[in-house]
Amino acid sequence: MPVPFRSAGDARLTVAKEPAGTYDMISLDAFSSDSVPTHLLTVEALEIYFRALKPDGLVLLHISNRNMALEPAAAAAAKAVGASALTQNFRPRNLHRLAAQSSDVMILSKSEATLAPFRADPRWREPDMRGSRAWTDDYTNVAGAVL
Repeated sequence: MPVPFRSAGDARLTVAKEPAGTYDMISLDAFSSDSVPTHLLTVEALEIYFRALKPDGLVLLHISNRNMALEPAAAAAAKAVGASALTQNFRPRNLHRLAAQSSDVMILSKSEATLAPFRADPRWREPDMRGSRAWTDDYTNVAGAVL
């Protein structure tokens, strides 16, 4: 039986209430505004997401932001929780700006088998951590992420 879609509320608080091993995928799309909810990209947040996932589940992060580079911090947090990450930077070509916009997406999983099909696709690459330190509930470096 499919698990119902949940979208209302803070992702950390909502997912933390779910039973362990409930989801195949958790998708977060909360980072494109000028007010970035950094608490959703911390080590503690990823631990909550991965607890709610099945062992072969994945986290999908839409990390596009016109003011901040979120890839390094998200990749460092993934590494800190024992997950692997892949990134895709979609840049539309020859399309009107209203037809398609660029997107930065990251997938995280603790299962290499889950990531294997993505690794085989040349559009996906290893993320650039640029020596970034993982964000935690006690540490975020917003100034370091500003473009």
